[in-house]
Amino acid sequence: MSPEEFERVLGTCGSINNEERKAAEAFVMQVIKKKECVALLVAQLENSQHAGVRQLASILLRKKILGHWRNVDVDLKQRVKATLLACAMKETVRVVRLGVTHCIAMLAKTELASGTWPELFQFIEQRSQDADPAQRELPILLLHACSETIAAQLGTQSGQLSHFLMRGLKDSEHHIRVVTLKAANALLAEIELEPTLIATLLPAMVDVLRQSLQSEDEGLFITAFELLDDLLDIPKFKGRDEAMTQIVDFCLPIANGSVQTRALYREKACEILAKLCASRPNFVIKKKLVEPLLQACMKLLGDPTSATAGFQDDDDVQVLSPVALGSTLLDAIACGLPSAVVGELMLGWIKHELVDKKVADPQTKKASVLALGAMSVGCRDLLRENIEFVIGVARTCASDSNPAIREAALEASSHFTDYLQPEILQHHDALLPLGIELLSDASPSVRERAAYMVDTFAENLKDDVLPYAPALMNKLAAIAVTDVGPDGTKSRCVAVSAISSIAEALREKFAPYATDTFNLLLPLVRSEDDDKLTLRACATDAIGICANAVGAAAFRPYLQEVMQLVARGISSDLSCEIREFSFGFWSNMAEIYPGEMASAFPQVIPILYKEIEAKESEVVSNSPFAQLPKVAIPTTGTESDEDSDEDDDDDDGRMRVDHAVVLARASALHCLGIFAKTGGPAFEPYVIESAARGVALVSHHDTTVRKNCLELLTHCGLWVHGSHFVEKQIGYPSEDTLHSATREALNQTLTYMLTIIRADDEKEVVAVACDCIGEICEKIGAVAVHNHVDAIIGELKKLLTEATPCQIVMKDDEDDDDIEEDHDQLLIDGVFDLIDKMAKAYGPGFRQLFDELLPFMLRFADPKRPPTDQLMVVATFAECSDAMGDKIAGHENTMVDLALRGIRSKEAGLRRNSCFALGTICLAVGAALVRDKFGAILQALGRIVANPKEGGDTVDNAVSAVCRLIKTDAAACFLSQTVPGLLPHIPLKSDFSENENVYSTIKLLLQQHAGAVAPFLPQIVYSLVKAAGHEQTQANVKMEISMMLQNLSKTPAAVEAMKALPEDLLAVVRANVIL
Repeated sequence: MSPEEFERVLGTCGSINNEERKAAEAFVMQVIKKKECVALLVAQLENSQHAGVRQLASILLRKKILGHWRNVDVDLKQRVKATLLACAMKETVRVVRLGVTHCIAMLAKTELASGTWPELFQFIEQRSQDADPAQRELPILLLHACSETIAAQLGTQSGQLSHFLMRGLKDSEHHIRVVTLKAANALLAEIELEPTLIATLLPAMVDVLRQSLQSEDEGLFITAFELLDDLLDIPKFKGRDEAMTQIVDFCLPIANGSVQTRALYREKACEILAKLCASRPNFVIKKKLVEPLLQACMKLLGDPTSATAGFQDDDDVQVLSPVALGSTLLDAIACGLPSAVVGELMLGWIKHELVDKKVADPQTKKASVLALGAMSVGCRDLLRENIEFVIGVARTCASDSNPAIREAALEASSHFTDYLQPEILQHHDALLPLGIELLSDASPSVRERAAYMVDTFAENLKDDVLPYAPALMNKLAAIAVTDVGPDGTKSRCVAVSAISSIAEALREKFAPYATDTFNLLLPLVRSEDDDKLTLRACATDAIGICANAVGAAAFRPYLQEVMQLVARGISSDLSCEIREFSFGFWSNMAEIYPGEMASAFPQVIPILYKEIEAKESEVVSNSPFAQLPKVAIPTTGTESDEDSDEDDDDDDGRMRVDHAVVLARASALHCLGIFAKTGGPAFEPYVIESAARGVALVSHHDTTVRKNCLELLTHCGLWVHGSHFVEKQIGYPSEDTLHSATREALNQTLTYMLTIIRADDEKEVVAVACDCIGEICEKIGAVAVHNHVDAIIGELKKLLTEATPCQIVMKDDEDDDDIEEDHDQLLIDGVFDLIDKMAKAYGPGFRQLFDELLPFMLRFADPKRPPTDQLMVVATFAECSDAMGDKIAGHENTMVDLALRGIRSKEAGLRRNSCFALGTICLAVGAALVRDKFGAILQALGRIVANPKEGGDTVDNAVSAVCRLIKTDAAACFLSQTVPGLLPHIPLKSDFSENENVYSTIKLLLQQHAGAVAPFLPQIVYSLVKAAGHEQTQANVKMEISMMLQNLSKTPAAVEAMKALPEDLLAVVRANVIL
């Protein structure tokens, strides 16, 4: 075929006649499968007078040239390369010139690598100095299109590359400066250059960005911000501070609104500033950037947009709203910088604005209360110390006449409830009634936030929410049924969630509300309206949670219908959200109706498997002809064909992930794990296949999917153990007594857990891995993990030194002593909890492992660490002492000293745990080893017990600790003084897990020290009777108390004391004793 004939065929590919166009396209697709197409296509680029033909020829040549290149003779190769360079120079139509440029880039992949195209660099140098802007643009386009290949060739010649790029960044034409910036972004992303090159180019790059802030070129800014983000990851280099200053000078005016630009760019600028605070805290402090950054946050938080508007549109792109952006940035600042720097400055500002000035404008009020909420994680200890001020601000704002301020107060209060525990829960009567009142607010957004606030309170308050339940249920039901407004469905969903949280908190005490709740939720589960599918999903989840709370009998009348509705919703494929929450419902049913769900496994487990295997992404691709009508050819990336003559239309593909499918997959995995946990023998046909699915997805990109895989693997391993049950081996394993199938399953599971700890970069996933190892240890005993104990201890040491991949953060090379080390509380809680469970499993045999871990644990006991860190160490010392008994001896002085220091802390949790530890350690090692500290311990505990301002759970632990001291050495406890100090605090008020220890101590006193406690017999009787009638006293403890009362009924003094009791307590006595 002649070039002229081929030109006519290519021209026909743009015809409006469908039949002619399709025939031409089919013919061309056959031609380009042969190597002769290279010469034909190059001829069109060189000679055709039609721009459309030349454009299509460039597209086809780019796609096919590498596939044919190895079969083209040397002479033709030389002609092609020369012709392409000449065409690039003479082409007057920019879109075609771009197409030719990409052909050159495609060839450069092989020709530069083999050193057979030296003319290309000469071409770039010559064109970059041309007087014609179009010609100067050409080498920059080539550098961009060839970024990967050029990077490999010039990686060691940074000076030459810097020369090219700097010339373009300072070009007189703005368009060329922008094109150069894009090329620089692409090249610097490819080349691992010395950072000083980036620092050299950065000022010019930032200047171009600043000049282009009003540009619509979104890709330019996204790639530029990615480059700035990457620069923050580079360790110390010459000119680093200057580079950081350039970044701040560019980003801060965008973040604080001084420079008006797109919301998307503002979001990216805030992300850079947040990362700067996390990775370069000393730089931020040294350069006095803290105050300007906080001012930017306050400006964003005071924006008129809703306090709960998480996202807004920016040219069809979803970006964070100003308020959400300010909250996110302030959270990053508070977590990245020392709380003493951030918290004290912010508290000073807020007190000045809201207290000293007396009258504050609405924006300041809104920003102030939202700022306190955003600081709740990073400055939690400081805010807890100032909890009354924090609550006062929230109350004032929640009562404001401006609905935006009321909404902000509720939003902040939800954060307080999550992060300022236990203090915030002790003041629930100051905030929760306001939240309940605002459930009836005139503003729909305030009602929604009020529902969310009471939801978070219910999750954390547990039984203490009971007095509020009647008012809460009435108002939440009204919202769930009828709420309207800009987003009525969302408000109803939040209300439904709050109802389920109340049910979960109250458990069987929710029974009075169960029938009305089921009747409220059932119509929502039945709904098939397209606009109410989200509400149906939420109601499905909630009805399962409520059923789980009140038990099988209460939900039985509704079970069959709801199961059918859930099955119909899944089979109808109404939405991913319906499936996600339906699987959650099945999980709850498996826990309350294990037998009935097990009988349904043949129907439901295949559905779970199908969901787990569902396609969560798709590749969007274009054929060569689909590109023809476009105005321009894409200018990012360098696609390549396979070295074959097969046509390849997928090289323009891009991946699109459906997050809703990912969430449904995660829910299916969780459900499968619950089935393994509750299914018993019925799960046998599925255990291997289910574990295989967990293994397949344990490295999935989604955090929740990975966590649920780990839990699924754990439950499968425990199922195997349950099906090959052997007697539990207590303490240090003398031999491996597990069945071979159990050992194989556990080896696989523990290997994956350890791999996750070593490699995963998400703290919450590693925390779940620790929890899973702990659960295996707890359920089976030390023998389960003993084969892997060296590896587990090794990983625990790394976790305690914060040296695993998920904990490693970029730190300044400068002195970091004044920067609090950052770690996720959930992760470190999981680490110490695993140590506790291993100690309980190994018992006294844990001594050697404890000795190995002790120096690493003591890092968290440093007085410079936050109280929450010290709290965990003290708690673990207590648990290990309890588990190891006198084998803990030798460490008692270290542990007692830490606990005595902790008992003086301002942190209530640390005081509580220190009380527990003191009693446990003394009882474990015996009086002889703590004799010289016994008096100091007793005095410290006495001060806690006698303090009327002390929290109930701390006093309970102090009372219990004194009881342990009495068990350790009653004679040294001065019973005549100690016992009357304890009795007013019995029954316990909060920590009922200590009941058994307290009442067994009273029994000991009555049996072995009757004379010493005889003067206090009336008080002892009163305390015992009160405890016998207390609803929180456990059944086994009540039985022991009943026996004590029966024995005391033989003592005249005790009988007289019983008869003198009030009538309500006399009824308790009569139920236990015949007087």
